[in-house]
Amino acid sequence: MLDLADGGGHCLVVNGTAISLEISHPGLASEKTGQELVRYWLDRCDDFMDQQRENLIEREPSPRELAQHIDSLKFMVRVTLSLQALVADPDSPTRRFAQEISGKLLQLQASLELFLNPMTDAEADTVLAAQALEREEAFGFVNREPLPKAPSPARSSPSGRATGSPGSQPPRERHGGPV
Repeated sequence: MLDLADGGGHCLVVNGTAISLEISHPGLASEKTGQELVRYWLDRCDDFMDQQRENLIEREPSPRELAQHIDSLKFMVRVTLSLQALVADPDSPTRRFAQEISGKLLQLQASLELFLNPMTDAEADTVLAAQALEREEAFGFVNREPLPKAPSPARSSPSGRATGSPGSQPPRERHGGPV
């Protein structure tokens, strides 16, 4: 809602939050309003994702909570899609937010996919194993061959019996160097 009653400035009210605008040039007012609206929505997306993590991912939600969340998530996706179309306009003063809005949209869509089509435990294990392998490869820790077993050093004692404690093995090498 725009409040034009004061004659010199505008006030945008979104969900009960007033965003005042000082107008010196009409074009600047729409630019500032657009940027504040986009920033407001991005903050709501962050809040929503935080609540999702706390209330649905870190604990087991009831079927009712899950259904309500999915409905809210669908709404968040629809609004973000609309906002994405607005900021994609070449003449939009909020064009600089296009990548951030696209990123939020991808997060919301991935969350929706997660709740609509959850993974089985086996699928989750496969994904985690693949991610671990990617990290190992990225940091150069890939060595899929088993480490060689070092033979126990056996020395003869004057009595002719082999000596050496079972735990006295030389340090094994790992990833190209001693541990």
